Amino acid sequence: MAGASPERGAQGATHGLRAKESQETSIWQLPSAKMPLVFQGRTPRQLCRQLLDQKTNGGFSMARLLEYVEHHALVKWGWQPGDGRTKPPGNHAAFVESVRDWMQEGPNCPAE
Repeated sequence: MAGASPERGAQGATHGLRAKESQETSIWQLPSAKMPLVFQGRTPRQLCRQLLDQKTNGGFSMARLLEYVEHHALVKWGWQPGDGRTKPPGNHAAFVESVRDWMQEGPNCPAE
């Protein structure tokens, strides 16, 4: 994930986003077929440690990660993905609160 960030990932693709959100997420793109997704084949513990390590999370501090999940249009879009797409459980506000709680409690990664 070196050099990756939560904001990287389909250039110009709107994926059902409204115009303003599309502009804010226009830097998102899928990796090439030769590059696996950064979470592919990872355990929950490995994913957690990757997220916490600024060398593998795009240089994001915990405060910046919280700001990102709370305010970035691409994250919010997950709970309003448009027709034909499945929403994750819960809602964006509950997700942000869970991330905030996790960060304030440690943050701890699960055991293997």
